[in-house]
Amino acid sequence: MPQILQEFSLKLMNNILVSSSQEEVERHIHSIKKSLEDKHVKSHIILEFFEKIITHLKSLSPMNKNAQEWSNIQVARIFIHRTKNEMIILQ
Repeated sequence: MPQILQEFSLKLMNNILVSSSQEEVERHIHSIKKSLEDKHVKSHIILEFFEKIITHLKSLSPMNKNAQEWSNIQVARIFIHRTKNEMIILQ
């Protein structure tokens, strides 16, 4: 399972960086969540997955990203926090 999570993590990070809009960032986050759920990954593992993504996003520097990438990173953090909160409420 960790290999799958690693692949999803890389995919999500790449998709976040190349997204052209906030809506696209949000779609990628929800798509990854749905894919993990479809693979029957338990919700607490998905929450941990998203927490690791947030930690990684926080570690990135605006000096190494262009304006669109940095905007995508910031909005991804917001959308992932919302997604996590929704998951916690539904548990």
